[in-house]
Amino acid sequence: MGGGNSKVVTRFTRHSSYVRAVGYSPNGELVVTGSGDGRAIVWSARSGEVVTTFTGHRESGNAAGF
Repeated sequence: MGGGNSKVVTRFTRHSSYVRAVGYSPNGELVVTGSGDGRAIVWSARSGEVVTTFTGHRESGNAAGF
């Protein structure tokens, strides 16, 4: 991240492997992450709370979107 004005707003910490993909909902209220742990997680962008989790993927999540 560039500049000295960067700050962490929300930290998403439920994946057990590295995050490979991130997508934002059009209204900016939700974030979806895909990980090497085979899960896709939808989060509240504001609070960082998990909205839902999709499991059972055989491969890493390489793309995420709405």
